[in-house]
Amino acid sequence: MNDDKNVLDKGEDIDFKMMDHIADAGIRWNSISLTYSAMIQFIMMIILARLFTPEEYGIMGLILIVLGFGIAYSDVGVSGAVIHYQNVSKRQISTLFWITFIIGFLIFLILNLLSPLISIFYNKPELTSLIRITAIIFLIIPVGQQFETLLRKELVFKSIAIIELITSTLLVVISIILAYYGWGVMSVVLGYILRSIVKSSLLLFIGLKIWKPTFEFNFSEINNFLSFGLYQMGERSLNLFNSNIDKILIGKFLGTVSLGYYTIAYNLVLYPITLINPIFTRVSFPYFSKMQNNTKMLKEKYFNLISIVSSINFPIYILLILIAPYFVPLLYGLQWNPSILLVQILSVVGLFRCIGNPIGSLLLAKGYARLGFLWNALVAIIQPFIILLGIYFGGINGVAFSFLLSNFLLFYFFYHFLIKKVLGPCFTEYIKSFGIFLLFSVSALFISLLGGMVYWTSSYLFQSFYHISIGIIAYFCLILIFRREFLIEFINRFFKKKQTLNT
Repeated sequence: MNDDKNVLDKGEDIDFKMMDHIADAGIRWNSISLTYSAMIQFIMMIILARLFTPEEYGIMGLILIVLGFGIAYSDVGVSGAVIHYQNVSKRQISTLFWITFIIGFLIFLILNLLSPLISIFYNKPELTSLIRITAIIFLIIPVGQQFETLLRKELVFKSIAIIELITSTLLVVISIILAYYGWGVMSVVLGYILRSIVKSSLLLFIGLKIWKPTFEFNFSEINNFLSFGLYQMGERSLNLFNSNIDKILIGKFLGTVSLGYYTIAYNLVLYPITLINPIFTRVSFPYFSKMQNNTKMLKEKYFNLISIVSSINFPIYILLILIAPYFVPLLYGLQWNPSILLVQILSVVGLFRCIGNPIGSLLLAKGYARLGFLWNALVAIIQPFIILLGIYFGGINGVAFSFLLSNFLLFYFFYHFLIKKVLGPCFTEYIKSFGIFLLFSVSALFISLLGGMVYWTSSYLFQSFYHISIGIIAYFCLILIFRREFLIEFINRFFKKKQTLNT
């Protein structure tokens, strides 16, 4: 990869039709890898829920929080800068490559030093060794990190998808086998370590064919990248903090057993977003970056993205509210019944999360990493107090209600502080982009509820399947009647291969 190859200059005319084709191909590959990865990891969590106690599940949740924070810092946010800036030299990429190794080593040291304090905070001595072993991952990640960023920048998602298919399978198989033989939470930790080793090795093998790092380190040439990256790193860490503060406080004040119940519910609700949104947002960031100076087209594509993710996510979350009493014990067993109400409450939170999640792609594409950082800083100040009130007045159910309340309160400000700032006044367009699908989903819920009055069985499996079937049929009928053009366009774009692309 030379300095000019596959790089679009800001002044260059962009073939948006071709960009659409490339983006659609990337979405197809993302859909394959992420659907597979999410499904088998979902199966893994179901099996682990039957092999682990609620306490062990809670400890696993704490380990994954630590892992998430470490990953947020692992590249100092410069991967987003590499994708955002359309002209990047070999020297700059090599400098950034070596910086990621330095940061990875620092994270490894910091986690080793902090692990005893984290164990004391939660009164769980076993966390010290678990966190220290988990920290090894951050010595491995830098090997392939820069190569993955370059592949994403040029919308080359086929190779990334194949790697994720392989490594997700490895994670699940290793974790389940070790858990079955009594390794406990360590089984998941070792699964993630082996996954990192294989993923980094494959990215290195593929990446060296398109770019070879050199022993160049010129700090002065990456000031813009670091400035952009530091804001993104701060935004990432604050976003992770905001997403995990509920679990952090539950683990501290209500214990790991309560955290286990909450984690089961949270993970179940998170799966649709984890599965569906990245299919589109992984492509939308580099895609939006290519059209960063065309605000009119950017607005059109962004609202189209919101329509797509809401059309898929909304009916799932609305129906999950109805079927949770059957679905939770069916998946995890009767010991997890305290998670049922949590799933129902957090499903409403999921509606806000799925339409709020794509804002990251838009902000980074426009170079507004600082704006994302400031927004998450504001949320980080407000949200912990609301959650502490929830803990005080209602335990884990109170946390879920408080989490829902904070999302209601912040929704209006989310539009004014972020969307309006980037795209200009567009509140009506924003509401229209997802409002019709919310209406269809609620209507499908009531139709499914009426169906439950006609037929009921004590079988959790059949009752879940019955409600889901009625809800899906009702939802698709509403779309066919009122939004047929949207459905046809969606099918044509993402399921009909228009031309052969090397993606």
